[in-house]
Amino acid sequence: MFTGAVRDATNARYLYVSGSSPSALPAGYEPLYPISRDHKFGFISRSGKVIIEPQFDNIGEMSEGLLPVGIGIVFDDEWEGIVRDGKCGYLAEDGDFPITPQFSQAGSFSEGLAAVRSEGATGATLWGYIDRTGGIVIQPQYGEAWDFAGGVAWVGKRLVYGAIDREGNEVLPFRYDVLETYNCWFNDGLCFVKEGQYDPMGRGPTPSYYFVDKEGKVAIRVAGVDNAAFFDQGVCFARGGGLWGLINRKGEWVVTPRYHSCYTYGQGMAEVAHYSDIVTTFHGKKWIKRCYAKCVYTFSEGLALVEEGGRFGYIDDRGREIIGPQYEKAAFFVEGLAKVRIDGKYGYIDKQNNIVIKPQYDDASDFQEGLAYVKVRGKYGFIDKSGKMVIPPRFREVSQFKYALAPIYEGRKWGYINRAGKVIWRPTI
Repeated sequence: MFTGAVRDATNARYLYVSGSSPSALPAGYEPLYPISRDHKFGFISRSGKVIIEPQFDNIGEMSEGLLPVGIGIVFDDEWEGIVRDGKCGYLAEDGDFPITPQFSQAGSFSEGLAAVRSEGATGATLWGYIDRTGGIVIQPQYGEAWDFAGGVAWVGKRLVYGAIDREGNEVLPFRYDVLETYNCWFNDGLCFVKEGQYDPMGRGPTPSYYFVDKEGKVAIRVAGVDNAAFFDQGVCFARGGGLWGLINRKGEWVVTPRYHSCYTYGQGMAEVAHYSDIVTTFHGKKWIKRCYAKCVYTFSEGLALVEEGGRFGYIDDRGREIIGPQYEKAAFFVEGLAKVRIDGKYGYIDKQNNIVIKPQYDDASDFQEGLAYVKVRGKYGFIDKSGKMVIPPRFREVSQFKYALAPIYEGRKWGYINRAGKVIWRPTI
């Protein structure tokens, strides 16, 4: 979740929260909603009042109270590519620019610093870091730059990577090869890295793979391992000889490599699979005996979605089958209900597998703020948890409610309706 506050001329306080799921707003704040008019972005209140006039060519995600925005950017006719770069800055609580548009690109703030792209000492456009006042803390000098996490950020120069601290001091030397986004962060104080590049002609040294700590010391090196995820509860998936197993922090194989794929997904759960698609789940330090053909999706409200034989059901965090695989399609439990499909139509069940809302819809969403959108005869409307149609289906396309408004779409145009179905902002672009 990224947040930032804005005040209007009446001193009313507003908060823009990006992301699809709503969270509790601080007392005294009202939500802001992005709009587009004449290809410029601005913000409105819940009542449809314009709080910040449309003026930005693009907007990023707010973080630590600052929102990256761009002006002077020219897009192509299809709005898919940039014809001319503009400048990026940051919008703050009062709607002004504490950091004026001056950068070619601007990232989100993390731990008080943000990566920005601007002209460096050599005249090339490179990445550096600024603080919340816009002051350059680390000069532009990197070809790539990541957010700070735990006081450390990965940066790249000439296709090799190292890590720096908040003062720009080199923590890890620039000798590592391409970083994977899923394992380039320090988890439990360790990060998996690759040193050296693979040469298909066999020239030069063989690449080395190992875990390093934040001081750059080799913490774990396991012979034959050429890929790894991250440590969780003292173990980590690692690949050796093309197969996956589990290692501990001593570099010992807890589970020898014998699986063709692996995936971790929270609540201490993980899964591994052979090419046969038979999946075994792992909870904490115990293997769960129950196997599924294609398993397991993220846990939600204590249950995980599983698939077997083309049918979906649910298990708990001990691997016990709560609802046997029986549905054509199914979704996570949200607000106590889960969307399921029977004979091509969507309805909803509870955690006891009771059908709460009869399958009758061509499309449907999860519930959010007590409402879900459903599709009837080509149009979308909204139902409540009793199945009552509270907003009749009359929209071509919609999204879920967030802070009492839901987006509606007409092609590339979008607007908002309230919980009564009233159009608060007609679709524009």
